[in-house]
Amino acid sequence: MKKWIFLLVLILITSGLSFYFHEPLSRFYQTVYYRIMTDESTHVEKARKLYNRGRHKELAEYIDPFLFIYPENHELKRIAGLNLMALGDKLDGAEIISSSIDEESMKRSDIIKVARILYRSGSYGDLVSLHDRGILKNDVNASFYYGVSLYHLGRFPESFERIRYARSSGYMGGEIDFYTALNLERAGRDEEALAYLESAYRLDRKNRTVKKALIRLYRKLKKFSQAERIIRSI
Repeated sequence: MKKWIFLLVLILITSGLSFYFHEPLSRFYQTVYYRIMTDESTHVEKARKLYNRGRHKELAEYIDPFLFIYPENHELKRIAGLNLMALGDKLDGAEIISSSIDEESMKRSDIIKVARILYRSGSYGDLVSLHDRGILKNDVNASFYYGVSLYHLGRFPESFERIRYARSSGYMGGEIDFYTALNLERAGRDEEALAYLESAYRLDRKNRTVKKALIRLYRKLKKFSQAERIIRSI
């Protein structure tokens, strides 16, 4: 009974302002109502059931207000993010999840999926945040994503350490050759860097970013004929 009296008084006090502040007040009423009159855990449980049953559109409508009402609830964020990914909005979903990832509460495969989406979208800050929290620190794919992200954020020694870990754990391909080369060049090991850049180029001769880096390094090492050869291929 006291709860209802409190709500009635609150509505009477604020009703005069509703004409000017309709949307903020609506959110305010929702927050007060759900926090006082309902149990937060019941909304988490219903959201989880809707997700597990594949009712993604229904869940999207249901969960949206609760992300505002319970901004500190990481489980709701994880469910909402996974649901967005299921609906095809992969980047927004991954970004919501990234702030609430917990290795004990999420499937490893889902965390790796989030990391891969963030990497492909260039969300390096979000990935470095995961790295700094120790998420998937021994995973080979995540180590590569972290290495690239750390490089783009200017944390070069850490980038090189993650790249070397990924390589020693079996990660292969033109991308890791490219970022290995960039790290070696920054360390002043230009000839070693060149070998990795040439490898990256052999694996992907159409990659303009690799070509430009290779031209620059050839010129830096005064290998002008090799640089000219690559220039003619652009």
